[in-house]
This record gives sequence, C-alpha cells and structure tokens, in this order.
Amino acid sequence: MYPLKRSWPNVDLIQRLAGPGLHSPPEEAFGISATEALMRPGNLAIDGQHFQIFNLKINNNAGTLRHKIYGNFDAESYGSWHYKIRRITDATRAYVNTPTVAAGVDFLGGGGIMSGVANTFVFDVARQDPGKFAFMARVDYYSGNVSRPRVYGQSIARNVFGVTMPRIELTFINDMTAAAWNINTTNIPSGTTVGIRCIGFIA
Repeated sequence: MYPLKRSWPNVDLIQRLAGPGLHSPPEEAFGISATEALMRPGNLAIDGQHFQIFNLKINNNAGTLRHKIYGNFDAESYGSWHYKIRRITDATRAYVNTPTVAAGVDFLGGGGIMSGVANTFVFDVARQDPGKFAFMARVDYYSGNVSRPRVYGQSIARNVFGVTMPRIELTFINDMTAAAWNINTTNIPSGTTVGIRCIGFIA
C-alpha cells in the first residue's frame, strides 16, 4: 500500500474525511479506501441530498407480512460504517409487522405498504424534492416461487398519517409482464422473502 499522491485531485479533502492512515495503490487515484472515506455518513451530499445504501427485506411470517431495513446486506447489520442508514426514520434491522399506511395510519419501522396502491412500499423520510430525485433499487433475491418482481424508485406525494408530501417509494412490477406486483401474502407465501438493494440520495 502507498500513500495517496499529492497530485491527485481533492486528496487533502479525502484524507481529512478518512482520518490518518488512508492509503491506496498508486494506479488507483481514488481507491476503495478513498471511496469509503467519501461514503461515510454525512460526508457525501449533493445539494442537500445524502448518499445512502441500504436493504429492504419483506418476509411472510405465518401469514403476516413483516419487513426490516438494514445497512450491510450480507451481515444484516450495521457492520460497515459507510452503510449506516441516517435518512430513514426508525429504520430497524429487526423485523416489524408491515403496516398498510394511509391518511390515518402511520409508518412502522421505517416504511409501509401504501393503501390503495398495493404494489408500492413507501419509506418514512423527510420531504423530498422530486426535481432532485436520484434513487435506484433492484431485487437481490426472491424465494416465493410465484412470479419474480422488479422494482424501481419514485418520489410521489402521498398522504400518510395526515401528512401529504413527496417521499421515496418502491414500485413493484411483474418481471415478465410489467403488471403491478402487489406486496401481499399471495406473491410472498408463508416462509418466503423478497430482498431489495437500494442506493441513492435522500434529503
């Protein structure tokens, strides 16, 4: 390992963010260590939008849908400091029963399925600016063996617990037909799970 070259752009900023001991191979101007430094919570933000990587797991536990939102996909923990979740209220890596959120029903554990839009999972986040939307998601695995879903992110104004504002949400569609893939116990049978990887900027 070699110290960062002084000629590389923003090396002073990177070293201040990472602290002492930041090193990278000389052929990589921004090696993994430098990238991780910029990804530390609160360090990488653009116009008030904060970079986040997290995972959503939805599971059917004996007929009850439950979910958890966590940072490190493999360990299902907050083990990697740059994966910590700071922009989703009450995100938890312990399963909670998934609510069907509505004008009179609040979020639980960082999110919920939108009433009347059963293929949509809405995250409990601050007001978003749809003009700054930059958020992506993918299905990492699905054990339901019914019809595989795809997901994409949106920022739409929804009324949750009396507050109408744009939030971050995931829309599920059938991978083959693009029809709505409802988040229910038919598509996620008992004992099965769908896992989603999310990455993007959140206000």
